[in-house]
Amino acid sequence: MDEIQKLIDRVVRERFKDYAIQSVTAVRDTDFEDENVFRVTVVFDHKGPLDARKSAGLVRHLRHALIGELQESTFPIVAFISKSDAARMRTEAA
Repeated sequence: MDEIQKLIDRVVRERFKDYAIQSVTAVRDTDFEDENVFRVTVVFDHKGPLDARKSAGLVRHLRHALIGELQESTFPIVAFISKSDAARMRTEAA
């Protein structure tokens, strides 16, 4: 999983190099149809909205890298969370 985490982190940071990405986490999981997926969470610190074209195209870039570099066909599901929302979620969970 380390190689996969590093690859996903790299692709996200390359695609969003103009944004302050705080963290990228990828966790193996299953979806509602019991298919294997990667749940990818991107925490960012940016004023204003993310570029919709970049965020919409991220899954395509992740899939291309995962399959091309690691022969990994598991589908990534990506969630973007602002730094302030992530902090609020940690506080509520405590």
